[in-house]
Amino acid sequence: MAEKTQNTSNIWLIFLMLLPAACAITCLCLGKTTAAASIMLGSYGAIIIFGVLKYRHNKHKQAAETENLRLQLAEARQLSYTDALTGMYNRWWYNEQLKKHHSQPEYRRRYAAILIDIDRFKDINDTYGHLYGDQVLLKVSAAIKAAMPEGALACRWGGDEFLCQARAASPEEAWDISENIRLQVEKEDFFTADKERLKVTVSIGCVYVEHPQNVYSSRLFALADQALYQAKHSGANLVCLKSADQQQ
Repeated sequence: MAEKTQNTSNIWLIFLMLLPAACAITCLCLGKTTAAASIMLGSYGAIIIFGVLKYRHNKHKQAAETENLRLQLAEARQLSYTDALTGMYNRWWYNEQLKKHHSQPEYRRRYAAILIDIDRFKDINDTYGHLYGDQVLLKVSAAIKAAMPEGALACRWGGDEFLCQARAASPEEAWDISENIRLQVEKEDFFTADKERLKVTVSIGCVYVEHPQNVYSSRLFALADQALYQAKHSGANLVCLKSADQQQ
């Protein structure tokens, strides 16, 4: 459609260029040289004005198309960083945030990395079905977001795991934040299709990071996994805390 419009504009431009020439030739044949010159000057002036207006129109059109493309790319980027089920950010987005946190001076603050896993989630899926499991994931993600302090980061890490990052001035504060998340999930009401009340809990592995610039992301996640494993095998529905700096 755009190509057809462009071709039509080109045809009109050629027509406007030939029209004064034809008029001028006619006047010359009739011996009216002054009239021919006036027609040529006036017509070519109109062509110049038309060309300028056409150029400005195309420039504005190109700017609008560029802005539209930028918005589409931004939307696609946002979608690529968002978990489709819960609406939370995903692990790729979190990895980008972690790079900022470790590389830029203004991000180098003490924080807690909190890995959360739903207890016995496989049993929930096997017993009540994956659709109900999705509802559990939605409700747990909402509880996590409600429990997070202002400015904290939260994402769905994958499967039934979530990862949060919050500023913490001490290991005690890191533990308090994690415990608040655990309690928030524990107090939620979960009911099956048969109105059966289901107890859903989470186990949490928390890593306190005092010096972010000294901690590689791979090591951070390994420590969080270790803490989560310890919480799971100590009875579940509890928080296990590790300090990244003490594990050097």
